[in-house]
Amino acid sequence: LARVPHHLINILGSHEVFSAGQYRERAFGMIRQVRDRGRVPVVVGGTGFYIRALLRGLWQGPRADWELRARLLKEEARQGPGTLYRWLVDVDPEVSTRIHPRDMPKTIRALEVSLLTGIPLSEHHRLPLQPSPFRMGLFGLRRRREDLYRRIDQRVDTMMRRGLVREVRCLIQTGCQPGMPAMRGLGTRQIAEYLQESCSLPEAVRLIKRDTRRYAKRQMTWFRKEVGIHWIDLEVEEGAEDAAAKLLARIRSVTAARELSTSGAPRAVQSSQEATGSAPAPVPAKDGPGREIC
Repeated sequence: LARVPHHLINILGSHEVFSAGQYRERAFGMIRQVRDRGRVPVVVGGTGFYIRALLRGLWQGPRADWELRARLLKEEARQGPGTLYRWLVDVDPEVSTRIHPRDMPKTIRALEVSLLTGIPLSEHHRLPLQPSPFRMGLFGLRRRREDLYRRIDQRVDTMMRRGLVREVRCLIQTGCQPGMPAMRGLGTRQIAEYLQESCSLPEAVRLIKRDTRRYAKRQMTWFRKEVGIHWIDLEVEEGAEDAAAKLLARIRSVTAARELSTSGAPRAVQSSQEATGSAPAPVPAKDGPGREIC
């Protein structure tokens, strides 16, 4: 972050909610700005749903109704765990098969859409989407599982040394509740349980590592279904600098190949870089005098 400029980082307060649709709008705006400066934006991250939203679009559903969501949560608390999911099974059995019974945010959203529109979410998903106006390429970094898990454990230990407990305590003191997005992230949720005396600190750290490994596994399952990803394999001894070098080399080769296939001769690709950070990882393939990594 210190060496190259990033965009869409630290743009929200801890109490704010940010949807995939809002991300898509802001990301497109930033991509246009970067391209207007004659650079190629590189969008980085690993949230598969946000990448899909950027690439293929989202159906235009109703905005979140926070009063309705609060009533649904109260109903779940009053009637017991699983109440809303059982209701979803009755209202939209098709979409319920794609949502885990304990995934409360997705369950509530599916019910919210059905209640506000009178049409099941599964029917909305059949409507045509608005794909990206940009030509993009997908590039993925891949490590051996044992190396990835070792790095995850090291990262969690670093987060703890750098004050994760203090950070989560501050979130709670500012009024963040357990159901808020800021409190559902990996690490935040487990440390909040420790601060609420639901588990010990060593147990919270163990759970962060376990849940992060599980998340990484789900990421790979998701991306294996994506077509056209240019995979870059990293060795145990290769760190962030090596990963960046390999990524830029692959971008250049793919861009040159596309230019050759469309115009008969590749354009020169210069090496100047400017990076911008946000979420997901598509790369608009059209080249310019430099790059910004989004």
